[in-house]
Amino acid sequence: NNNNNYSLQHNPTVELRVADGGPFGGLCVSAVAESHGYLPNLYLSSSCSAKWLIDNATGTVQLSPLPHGWPGPQCIDVSSGGSSLGHHQLPLLPAAVPALQAFNSSNFSSWGGSVVKGDDGQYHMFAAVFAAHAGLKDWGTKSEVMHAVASKPTGPFAFKRIVAPPEAHNPQVVRYTDGTYLLFDIGHVPLWHADDINGAWNATPVKDGCNNPTPVIISKPGITTRGQAGGDDLPIGSVVLFCHNQEHWGDSVWAMTAPHWSGPYTLFKGSHQDCYDDGRVLFAHPMEDPFMWVDQDNRWHMVAHAFRMGMADDTAVGGYAWSDTGPLGPWHYQENLPAYSSRVAFDDGSSWDLSRRERPKLLLDDQGDPRLLYNGVCPPDSHQSGPSDPGGHCFTMVQHINTTAWRGMQKTRT
Repeated sequence: NNNNNYSLQHNPTVELRVADGGPFGGLCVSAVAESHGYLPNLYLSSSCSAKWLIDNATGTVQLSPLPHGWPGPQCIDVSSGGSSLGHHQLPLLPAAVPALQAFNSSNFSSWGGSVVKGDDGQYHMFAAVFAAHAGLKDWGTKSEVMHAVASKPTGPFAFKRIVAPPEAHNPQVVRYTDGTYLLFDIGHVPLWHADDINGAWNATPVKDGCNNPTPVIISKPGITTRGQAGGDDLPIGSVVLFCHNQEHWGDSVWAMTAPHWSGPYTLFKGSHQDCYDDGRVLFAHPMEDPFMWVDQDNRWHMVAHAFRMGMADDTAVGGYAWSDTGPLGPWHYQENLPAYSSRVAFDDGSSWDLSRRERPKLLLDDQGDPRLLYNGVCPPDSHQSGPSDPGGHCFTMVQHINTTAWRGMQKTRT
């Protein structure tokens, strides 16, 4: 109709055809049956026989020859409000072999890993491990947060202690403007704080409900919620907390703001890029495990564990989104290229197609650009059953990023 909304009440096979060069303003799917726990979605023909190209400048979707080097044919998840084309991939360098990885212990299976440099000059990792020699498949009942230490950010990290008992999962550690260490996680206690990273961690009573939290601490002046487009000032010391969802799995990203790490946290509402959840998500493409950062030019970036990257191949597990205007958007989700894939090359010339690669966390350099990527990974034949898994247990992997190449991408961004 004239509002470019296309509503379906059932779940038929739908093929969308758009005339070459025809006008197309943002399609919003308002009601399609859910599938596999995901939000409603409309797909192009499963044959993927058409080649699709989105022109953001004119708001059109075209049947068109693809730019040089793009894979084809293409499919697009047309329900994704905020979808864009881009050219950003993390330029990853070959990784250390599994035996020399960040944390690959014979005593624990681990999942993910968030790293910060302490005042002691050491690098401190906080990662989910599983009690009683359990594995990733028991993450919902036996996950706890460990503290491990290394002299280098790539490790290998040595286990130090458990800082958050079950149930605690997907931790992210950041440092507040006054030096306080903050540990966000999902579990019984969603936020911990410590004055000394090697000291006691204290539980903080905050409103729960932020799944897979990723905080950004505002540490410089001049940042507003919507950049040049206006919005509220974000004073130094305020927190923008991004969440996978609050109500159902398969959602996109929600945002909360707080004047201080201890709260109160206020849920953002009103994104015009959204088809779902009454204006609360920043874009509509489903994903989880977001990691956010803001660069020195005040551009906001996100990597995440992505679902349904139909315009890429089946190894696409890392999603990327960006906002040039501030943490509350508008955000643009890159549909055509993954940030990274499940295929990893090792520095001895071998490679793996990982059975799982999730929980992305970055370590940034002094200029705020990506330096290292950490993931929870499972080997190709893993059963996710713990350290004794004959197919290989899940562990925390780190991979260097070619920061110079990343900066070059920012100079040529569209």
